[in-house]
Amino acid sequence: MTVGGYLARPFNFFVSPTTDPMFALDRSFLCQASAMEMLCREGMDFNHLLRHGIRYLSRDEESEIRAMELDRAEGVREMISIDKGGEEFLSTVRFSCPLPPQLFKWGDKVDVR
Repeated sequence: MTVGGYLARPFNFFVSPTTDPMFALDRSFLCQASAMEMLCREGMDFNHLLRHGIRYLSRDEESEIRAMELDRAEGVREMISIDKGGEEFLSTVRFSCPLPPQLFKWGDKVDVR
């Protein structure tokens, strides 16, 4: 290598079409049979691609997942019924542990039966 020059080396990494199951996102993975045949002939390990590839989301997929998570976090929830023993436990825990304000609001709406 000459002084003041650069040395470039190729590096390959796999980008996987799979996503985390918690996102409830199911993609179609399409490819031509002739392309798969050539990749197999050249030593491509599809198991490695699917198991160890870098997972990604497109911007549209990310926006969709963020909207679903926001709906889930702020959406309507069913009323929770708590018996007398549960009420006693909640009153003990409510004042002995620092809780976020959202939980105090939730605790005030509890229907005790």
